[in-house]
Amino acid sequence: MSQILSPAAARPAPASSGYRVDPGRGSRDGRVSSEWFSRPTDERFLSLSDLQRSVDPDPRPLPEPEAAELALGAMIDALSGLLIGTRLEDEVPDLLWSLVNLLRR
Repeated sequence: MSQILSPAAARPAPASSGYRVDPGRGSRDGRVSSEWFSRPTDERFLSLSDLQRSVDPDPRPLPEPEAAELALGAMIDALSGLLIGTRLEDEVPDLLWSLVNLLRR
């Protein structure tokens, strides 16, 4: 036996209005960002996978210190040698500091 529903009974119930967001309140003051970065390092993760990657060290070995020192020295010599005597010569100190900051991560 089939039942015929009236149009009023076929409509879904209205959504609950128990929680309302007021976009007129608050301001963009960077508070959330500053609170995020002031958290301890192990509490800044959005997933457990991110946390695990930060806790578990990379299984690959680090380069030998002597080989790394030679390679980095050659890289700095090559970069500065390339720019000395050109119009970019004045930028060499800033570029080398940028390189140092890049490698500190």
